[in-house]
Amino acid sequence: MIVAMGMLKHLSFRGNKFNKLPNEISKMISLTKLDVGGNQMKEIPKVVCGIASMRHIIFDNNLIATLAPELEKMKGTLLTLNFAKNMVTQLPDLVFGLEKLQTLDASGNRLTELNPSIAQMTTLTALLVADNMIEIFPLEIGRLKNLTDFSWRGNRSRTPFEVLDGRFAQTTDSPNVVGASKTVEYFSRCLVALQTNTINLDHFDLCTFPNDVVNFSALTELSVHDNMVQIVPSSIAGMESLKVLALHSNRIVALPAAIGKLTNLHVLNLASNLL
Repeated sequence: MIVAMGMLKHLSFRGNKFNKLPNEISKMISLTKLDVGGNQMKEIPKVVCGIASMRHIIFDNNLIATLAPELEKMKGTLLTLNFAKNMVTQLPDLVFGLEKLQTLDASGNRLTELNPSIAQMTTLTALLVADNMIEIFPLEIGRLKNLTDFSWRGNRSRTPFEVLDGRFAQTTDSPNVVGASKTVEYFSRCLVALQTNTINLDHFDLCTFPNDVVNFSALTELSVHDNMVQIVPSSIAGMESLKVLALHSNRIVALPAAIGKLTNLHVLNLASNLL
């Protein structure tokens, strides 16, 4: 009877025991939102991907391990893709090709990486990847200029918590929402630094040293003035081209011996710290 409701726009089967959907659902030509969260689905059914009117598909809390290639049919129409709390280990390339997607919720899965191809998803306003096993967040997140919600905690990476915690987060009601734009700006500056070999992160509310930049061996100038950095990592020794290092007005209590390996350093500013 439900599938005969051709004018139905929103349909929810949430919190049942479905392990498949009837093929007749394809007859629901006006359906824009389908919520099958909290069931026993092992895949997003192909039949769903064939509904031209579909804009929002929600399959959180199921048993999904891979995403169907048929999702590519929704390349120019899908706005929301939610498969949170499943068992997906990798985002296939087709996801990055969803050119209209605004919300991608892959939190609570088994992702180990976030492909730099995420840069293609310029329409994203919400990128939710918390509680996975991601070790490195790509700098290409800096190209997602429309991002307003970035959820990342509960992964294995040490970044980008520097730009979401501390004073900045404590003075906002919703640090994830407000912090998203700041995170994008942080990664954007890192991308530019790869070209200019200089980076300015002054007044950025960092509560730890920006770990990404220690891998920029060609960097000549680094300014992290007026933040809340307490520890300078020993890995700074790898920044062998550094000529200017500005760390004044932080909370640094000690310097690593490794800083002595920066033999090209001309300017070192440590004023107004706790040394």
